Amino acid sequence: MSELETRRVTVALLRGMTLRCARCGKGGVFKGWFRIVERCPRCGLRFEQDEGSRLGSAMVNYAVVGGTLVAYIVLALIVTLPDPPVWPLVGGAVALVLVVAIVFFPFAKTIWSALDLVMKGFDVGDR
Repeated sequence: MSELETRRVTVALLRGMTLRCARCGKGGVFKGWFRIVERCPRCGLRFEQDEGSRLGSAMVNYAVVGGTLVAYIVLALIVTLPDPPVWPLVGGAVALVLVVAIVFFPFAKTIWSALDLVMKGFDVGDR
């Protein structure tokens, strides 16, 4: 991969991580916390191009939630061993999973959009 391609991929992913269109960088692509606009207002990129887009963003969200949960469990066990309080730790894990899944939801949408754009190519897509 050339330096230019690496830079384009990096910029697209950074845009996705900041809730912006991966192609043009336009913000304000959400109607609310859970509803993304159909197309980018500036470049016309369609955010959910097919049914796989929903699954892709769900997998991004799942990966982040899963990673956070594993980190929580490891840290909680390190701090509380040799006698970890099981039910408080389970309650904390459930609360953490719910909060992270909800807070990260829009980020997963735009990050998936960026990954999809990178995989399909920057010149492909609706304008």
